[in-house]
Amino acid sequence: MEEPASQQDGLAQLVGGPADTAQCADLSDGCYAVPDAPIRSVTYVWIHPLADIIGALLRAGLRIAAFEEYPFVAWAVFPWMERGPERYWQLPGGKKSIPLMFSLKATKDDPTMPQSATSEG
Repeated sequence: MEEPASQQDGLAQLVGGPADTAQCADLSDGCYAVPDAPIRSVTYVWIHPLADIIGALLRAGLRIAAFEEYPFVAWAVFPWMERGPERYWQLPGGKKSIPLMFSLKATKDDPTMPQSATSEG
């Protein structure tokens, strides 16, 4: 069985690649929840460009109500990440050069409700 590319190798292959091939795999000891666990695990990650996500929501007739980006995540995505003061993982030195996580809220208008009842105030 061929070992998957390392996460760093996989990320390097993603630059400029089409979205449908934007997958990388990380073969490692332990797992994301228990890094010291006596197991060997494979984590697969698919990259979903924001344009694909937002486009799918809009094509489904949803309305984007809120969108935020964050310079931290709840787990160490990359081995060089550091724990920040609020226990989230961030880039070394607290650099905020790329968003690492986002939140999005989308709603679908209910045609049976009056327009004023479905709008946010």
